[in-house]
Amino acid sequence: ATVIYLAVKGYLKIREVETEKFLFLKGTDYEFVFLRKDDSGLKRHEQIVLKGLKIGLGKGDQWARLSELKERFHPYLEQTKDALYSLLTREGYFAQNPKKVRSLYIGTGIFAGIAMLVTGWFLAAKGVPAGASFIVSGLLTGFTIADFAPAMPRKTSKGAKALWHILGLREFIRRVEKDRLERMLQEDPTLFDRVLPYALVFGVADEWAEKFEGL
Repeated sequence: ATVIYLAVKGYLKIREVETEKFLFLKGTDYEFVFLRKDDSGLKRHEQIVLKGLKIGLGKGDQWARLSELKERFHPYLEQTKDALYSLLTREGYFAQNPKKVRSLYIGTGIFAGIAMLVTGWFLAAKGVPAGASFIVSGLLTGFTIADFAPAMPRKTSKGAKALWHILGLREFIRRVEKDRLERMLQEDPTLFDRVLPYALVFGVADEWAEKFEGL
């Protein structure tokens, strides 16, 4: 979605190219044509994605292919996630960094589970009947705490309001009628491009594209 967003903002162009895989079998690849050198107008996570796309850039080249990023882009993806979480926390959408909160709960679950397991084995070795219960409880406690980790980051009131706006946009993409889109396009011809990155995030990009057939 960020790659598409960078194209919409005019930082790159995406070209579909045909490649020959084996004998006469044709394949499809994509070229990223870089249009600007100055990325100071982008947020940190967007700058990282743009930098990652340039891995396959040869000296003096202005474009790189998607196939050249295979098994090389992953470190940039992790950096992008970290930068995005930091931005959302710094701008007040989350009370604490979501990644750190999840890691804390996963670590707590593992520690609590191991502690109770060790206690259970010790009691069982001593012949105490409650030993087996401690072992079962340790497993259940550890799994339960770790399982809830993804849901533990707390949004602020600003974050909650932003979520409602986001869900509203998703409903608009799903439900908007073709005649209304036609009227909106007369006022804003860039509507399809601007909303496409969000449609990708929501997993409704195909629905969004289908609504523009014939328009």
